Amino acid sequence: LLSNPELAVLPTHSYMLRPLRREALRTVIEKPALLAGIDVDAPLVGRLVEDTDSGEALPLLAFTLAQLADGVSRGGRLLAARYDQLGKVQGALTRQADAALAEAVEARGRSPEEVIAGLLRLVTVDEQGHPTRWRVHRDELPMPVVTELSVFVEHRLLTTDTDTDNDNDTVVIGVAHEAFLSSWSPLAEAIAASASALRARRAVEQAATDWHRNGRPHERLWGSGQLAAAVADTGSRICAVSTSSPGRQGSSRWLSRRRRVLVTDRVDVSPPARDFLHASIRWDRNRRRRITTTLSVLLILALVAAGVAVYQRQDAQEKQRLATASQLITQADAIRETDPRTALLLGIAAERIHPSGATQASLVNTLSTTQYEGTLGDHTGPPVTSVALSRDGRTLATGDSDGTVILWDLADPVRPRQALAGHTSAVSSVAFAPDGRTLATASFDRTVILWGLTDPARPQQLGSPLTGHTDAVSSVAFAPDGRTLATASFDRTVILWGLTDPARPQQLGSPLTGHTDAVSSVAFAPDGRTLATASFDRTVILW
Repeated sequence: LLSNPELAVLPTHSYMLRPLRREALRTVIEKPALLAGIDVDAPLVGRLVEDTDSGEALPLLAFTLAQLADGVSRGGRLLAARYDQLGKVQGALTRQADAALAEAVEARGRSPEEVIAGLLRLVTVDEQGHPTRWRVHRDELPMPVVTELSVFVEHRLLTTDTDTDNDNDTVVIGVAHEAFLSSWSPLAEAIAASASALRARRAVEQAATDWHRNGRPHERLWGSGQLAAAVADTGSRICAVSTSSPGRQGSSRWLSRRRRVLVTDRVDVSPPARDFLHASIRWDRNRRRRITTTLSVLLILALVAAGVAVYQRQDAQEKQRLATASQLITQADAIRETDPRTALLLGIAAERIHPSGATQASLVNTLSTTQYEGTLGDHTGPPVTSVALSRDGRTLATGDSDGTVILWDLADPVRPRQALAGHTSAVSSVAFAPDGRTLATASFDRTVILWGLTDPARPQQLGSPLTGHTDAVSSVAFAPDGRTLATASFDRTVILWGLTDPARPQQLGSPLTGHTDAVSSVAFAPDGRTLATASFDRTVILW
């Protein structure tokens, strides 16, 4: 009615209607088919209602039914098999969108990418990153885009409506259903590639509307980080363009003038939003220019004042360093016996802040009177989750949540001996065999790995990982004779492995299944004849 000149004279009135209820969709499907003398498969009706989801999706349902009924005459039947061939509602939408894109390209001769860029004017991205519909006044769009979008309106993928503002009716264009934004891959891919730009445009459009509504005050313009982010996300830049106008007194000569305009490279914005960004950029530049001038004056004054106060400041700093170093020495002396590591760090800090005989004496005293050996700090990123010491006390094994196991030579604890990388998830438990020649490591990747330590400097993985558990392995323990290994898991079981040949371990019997929740720990008795298992089910079982 709005676009047809012959019908535009008819009086129109607006009535607010709620979308159809979900249960009314069944009537929408069955009653027209009944009038046409066409049967519908009973399961097909339920599937169409389920896939359409709500009354707002009537355009989706409309062209899906049209394709189902294509070639079906009175007395025929709409078949579920045909629905599957069409690819359901999403498949029908995709074909409809492909056809509209081809017609839009033909209508203006522009590329598909340019047509899809026009469709992005009707899309925004919410705070959660989901694409949503965005209605746009048709008058704000370039004529090529209006022509191309009209094709999508004819295919019922877009809708037009009127927006009354100050007694003026304006045509607005929007997406018929949000499934169009996600189910049609060309548009979905373009939205994903421009997500940050679309999100920024939404914020700019809302701010621009508020700015215009309140009389375009400077207080509502953007600046600093907020403006910089919007400019970067939308690809905004100010360009100089030439315009021509007649010379004085109607002269035939034309005068060329240059004016500066704002353009956006990544996503198109409305004229009000473009004015808002342009005004924000100019206001921010002027503000920064004023701040720079003020700061320059203040800097000169500060330099003059600094020259006067240099001597006083140096004297105050020297006194402050002396007081700080004395306080650190006092703290180091107080905790030397209980926390030698912190005492050592405090002594080092005092020596660096104010080198003197007192700070040196405190540091030497800490080094000579404590048994502090140092800290093993090669696990610089993930937390350390497990630790085991070999029986001879020479080698330490540590595992972390990144899946790495590190061997340490305690004769030189500053440098790790070797890093073992075999697990793909956090290491939960490490254990040395009694003879120290084998190391077992368990992981949340559901495996246990045996490592040969005949030469601790060159550990070797023995055979393939043990893979009998169906959930994370939480604990491992060797029997006192080293010939049996017990592994516990969150799958509520414990498995015993024979290690007659550690390179080819064999599962001994069926898993132990007495617990009703994850097994957290296992331990052998000194004689090797009893095994204790602990569980999240609040029990301990002796085997």
